[in-house]
Amino acid sequence: MSVYHQEERTEDSHDKNESPIKEIHELLKKEEIHLIRKKGSIEATLLYCEMCYPTMVGNQKWKIQHVNRRLKQLVTEADEALAAVILENNFQEWDMLAKGLELDKDNRLTKYTYGGNAPGGTKKGWSLQGKQRFNEMFDAIDRLRKDRNHGEKLEKELNRLWKEKGLGKKRKRSDGEDVEAEMQRKINEESYEPRFSAF
Repeated sequence: MSVYHQEERTEDSHDKNESPIKEIHELLKKEEIHLIRKKGSIEATLLYCEMCYPTMVGNQKWKIQHVNRRLKQLVTEADEALAAVILENNFQEWDMLAKGLELDKDNRLTKYTYGGNAPGGTKKGWSLQGKQRFNEMFDAIDRLRKDRNHGEKLEKELNRLWKEKGLGKKRKRSDGEDVEAEMQRKINEESYEPRFSAF
């Protein structure tokens, strides 16, 4: 268990022996997934980020930058809220699939969205309740990101763990070039700004 996790445990936190996926499952059941920065362990937060954010920021960008850049530099409050509301919206169906149960395609179990067309020919989408839930999540996430413990301190610990985990570990390409060095070169190239002199 990381030092961060031991320091930041709250009475709402889960049993320290619980697996990260079980923690995510419990937070979804309690409709608190958007509070994972505060209520989840560092391990659950790490897994959650790896499951939700690469497709939001682009798999290649995530692969290259998540080890060395803070999470708030890669995903916005809106990104975090969208991931959380989508998971909450589809949780009941995914839970059924995980248990091996079949879904009734005519009776969807999404919480905030409706598939298909309305009788008047208009497409159904997010309900007002879903839109309001997104706003609630956005506000809560915004507060957590500004909080030192659940913002900067947590994100530094995530970066440290990703490096430790080997996601930033040096690997060799078939031509012998160091993959990490190549990723760093790409980051440097993207952030390069030439000097400007007006005389």
